[in-house]
Amino acid sequence: MLDVLLKENIIKLLELKHPEEANQIENLIYCKYHRLINHYINKSFVLKDNIMMLYKNGDNIFMTK
Repeated sequence: MLDVLLKENIIKLLELKHPEEANQIENLIYCKYHRLINHYINKSFVLKDNIMMLYKNGDNIFMTK
C-alpha cells in the first residue's frame, strides 16, 4: 500500500535522519517509510496512523478502480 500512496503523491516519506541506513531493503527489519533499520514496515505505527487518518477523512484512495 505504501508504494501506491507514494506513487500517487498522497503520502510522503519522512525526513531522512540516518542516510547510511537508507535503501537497505535487504535488511529484514528495514522500514521503507522511515528509511531506517529498526522495525518491519507492518510494525510502523506512524504509517498506520497516517493511513487511518486518510481513511477517516474520507480520502477516496480506498476506492477500487
